[in-house]
Amino acid sequence: MKHKKASKGIFVDVAVLIVCLAIATSCLASGMFAKFVSKSAGADLARVASFNVDAVMSGVTEDTNVRNYTITLSNNSETAVRYTVVLTFNKDVSGIVAPKLNENAGTSSSDGTTTTFTWTNVGVIPPKHMPIDVPLVIEIINPAAGGEYDFDVSVSFEQVN
Repeated sequence: MKHKKASKGIFVDVAVLIVCLAIATSCLASGMFAKFVSKSAGADLARVASFNVDAVMSGVTEDTNVRNYTITLSNNSETAVRYTVVLTFNKDVSGIVAPKLNENAGTSSSDGTTTTFTWTNVGVIPPKHMPIDVPLVIEIINPAAGGEYDFDVSVSFEQVN
């Protein structure tokens, strides 16, 4: 009785042989690699820097058409900070008031109901620095418009390094 060899073709036989060799090679290689890596050790310390900033507005000096304020900024942080000041009027005061921070007019925008003046990245305060005073002057350039001007001032701080 003759037996026939059941073969799927030479490509299947070669593919099976390559898979078997790859498995055997990876087992040998991993065993050799394990001999060279015996152990490792490391140590490191990390600490989060404190972030302690403050802004206080005070010292209004009233004139007929000029209001002088002082924004006192303090940085007791362990890193330097840069600051941005935003002045928001709760009504549209375009063409009525002209605020200046450190003699800089900043950028203004209005949506019809509020007017916002922004001074971006005004300056940098070094770490553990003495408080600094930033003058804010609001000049009423159109007193004929009349009325009271309700506004909010916000200061945001960003860590520099």
